[in-house]
Amino acid sequence: MKSLLSIAVTALFTFQPTVPITSPATLTWIGEISSSNCGVAYTPGRGTGDFTRECVERGSAYVLVAANDRAYTFANQADRNLRTHAGERVTVTGELEGGVITASNIEAME
Repeated sequence: MKSLLSIAVTALFTFQPTVPITSPATLTWIGEISSSNCGVAYTPGRGTGDFTRECVERGSAYVLVAANDRAYTFANQADRNLRTHAGERVTVTGELEGGVITASNIEAME
């Protein structure tokens, strides 16, 4: 009986399918950097960088209002590029997890 159990356990671990471990894909978004208190209600071109920075200083978070009218929060709120490009139309490259972008690059659109 013990040998049958031993064979079953060995077979279970030997023939187990492998699951590949993947990292999040790098994605690119186009939108405007706003504050979380404006969110998707933000009208592109309406706000200014100074207004966005002031809102963030008062406790809001930086968000990207993307072309699909969805607001994505930035994981790395201390990124200087968020403050620099606040209120501007930008291209953001990074990873998305749970609606939060970890930006690896933020560039102003021309």
